[in-house]
Amino acid sequence: MKGLQNMKYCVAILLSMLVFMSSGCGGSSSPSPRPDTETPIVDSVSPKPLGTAPTYLQLNVVGILTTAPAHKNKPAITKNIWVPQLDQGYDPQGLAYNKGVIYVSAYNSNAEGGCRVFAINSVTGATEGYFDMPSSCHHAGGLTMIGQELGRDILIVADTYTLYKIDVAKALELKSADDGTAALLATVKLSKEGTGSLMKGSFIDFDKTYIWLGTNATTEDIDNSRAYKLDPNIFTQYNGSTIDKSVAETSIPIPLLANGMGIDNDGAMWITGSNSQHGILYKLDINKGCQASSATECIIPGSNTSPPHYNIPIGSEDLSFDENGKLWTLSESGCLQWRSWLYSYAFVYQIDTSKLLEP
Repeated sequence: MKGLQNMKYCVAILLSMLVFMSSGCGGSSSPSPRPDTETPIVDSVSPKPLGTAPTYLQLNVVGILTTAPAHKNKPAITKNIWVPQLDQGYDPQGLAYNKGVIYVSAYNSNAEGGCRVFAINSVTGATEGYFDMPSSCHHAGGLTMIGQELGRDILIVADTYTLYKIDVAKALELKSADDGTAALLATVKLSKEGTGSLMKGSFIDFDKTYIWLGTNATTEDIDNSRAYKLDPNIFTQYNGSTIDKSVAETSIPIPLLANGMGIDNDGAMWITGSNSQHGILYKLDINKGCQASSATECIIPGSNTSPPHYNIPIGSEDLSFDENGKLWTLSESGCLQWRSWLYSYAFVYQIDTSKLLEP
């Protein structure tokens, strides 16, 4: 039975690739009509997406592949918003929710490069503003809000080897958080040297007291797959300086291919692990983590059991919880440079975690 399911999945993948190739490299021509009797390759997107759709994607490759593992959890998705400025080549990475606004960081996959942070209205889906990061930013893999200073909301942007502390209102006003602006409050560099676990800024979150910094790793550098607990005072103590893992209060193991982190109102740590083939959402004990045993499996330390985990759309990235306990995340599948993946789900989307089903 399992072999039959895998065969159906492979057939669906081949059909998806054929549909994409028939639409041309840019995906701008009209798709070839399909017979009425043909099984849909992707399911319709529901709820209906808010925001502005890109011009290069065909609707018959937008949505979750009907035979993909993530399709089981489609009913848990309660809102979809198009990622902003996909036509301009932006690839979404980081996400932070704050007071009805969803902040999304992205890097530009076009030749000019650069990172941008968008402010999206979580109710209407409208992009209400944006600001550009310093030229030293290349990926902007994670975002988190860490509260206020002098009545100003503070956003942390995690780039691979730099953490940026930003006055988000001032940055939106200036449309810039570049070096020398009033919006950029502090920067902390992350060391590229060392052996064993190398602390990188792949993604980030805040548990109301401490910053947690996560490192994306593969089977080739499994020891690097960890999340580090940091005191927010690093931005005062080490502003303009470089830190390494020795400044961390502690660290925990996390799944391989981890791309995002969100800490819920009960203190549980949720991690996305994804690539072009799969998307997995893990729920971890923040004190124990999860020891990777393969690219798609991990084990709770000291046991032979896996933590709760759920299939979600491919290419899923950063996470954040809103005041109602709903989880917001996003996927880079369907962005300009990855538009030929199995299917496209280029949305910022909301999940009701109570509706998620394990595999």
